[in-house]
Amino acid sequence: MVLFAGIVLLLWLVVWPSQQSQPSATSTPVAPHVAVLPITLLSPTPVVSAGKQFLPAVGSTSPLQLTILPSRAVVPGAELSWRGHCTPGAMITLQEEANSPLAGTICAANGTFALSFRVTLPAGDHHLFLRENSDPPHQLEGMLLVDPSLNPPTVQRHADGESWWLIGKAFPGTLLRVYGGQKLLGTATADENGVWRWQPEHPDALAGQPLRVVGVGLLGEEGTPAPTLQPVP
Repeated sequence: MVLFAGIVLLLWLVVWPSQQSQPSATSTPVAPHVAVLPITLLSPTPVVSAGKQFLPAVGSTSPLQLTILPSRAVVPGAELSWRGHCTPGAMITLQEEANSPLAGTICAANGTFALSFRVTLPAGDHHLFLRENSDPPHQLEGMLLVDPSLNPPTVQRHADGESWWLIGKAFPGTLLRVYGGQKLLGTATADENGVWRWQPEHPDALAGQPLRVVGVGLLGEEGTPAPTLQPVP
């Protein structure tokens, strides 16, 4: 009996380790598939609402970098400025897709550039490219939204007895916010002719408050407000 138990124990010691060393078909972890992407000299340009934004060429070997990110939305006629790093002596141009360059400059000997541009583009989205004619060439790209809604609206106050209201003009379709001090009192929308009108429900409650009207851009930010109206009598 003792001899039989010893043989069983010996077999167990031999067979058990060999079973443990074999991987289980159901428990073996599978390495996730990793796609190897080619390095690109184009900058990432994530979608942000109605526009994209220029970004530095993160992770690339390109010397073309922006040190100040341009605005995503601007008013017509705005003066914009791009600054960054570049290849000394290279030509830097800003253009919209295949159109003629909008602005250009030469990269300075210290590897920096400053490029100014007055927005003469029509309202809407514009796909812009900032290009460097180095060898190999490099470029950054992004979207610029020309948004007239950011311009200051006009505003006037009219009264009839104890009632009063505000009227003015803004870019057609612009959403306008009316503030009393820092409190939002209400909104109005400019019609197809650019005319808007707002009247308070309880004008007596606004006595002594200065009024401020501002347009809301297509990306949700407020533009330049109209001149503040004197406190309501």
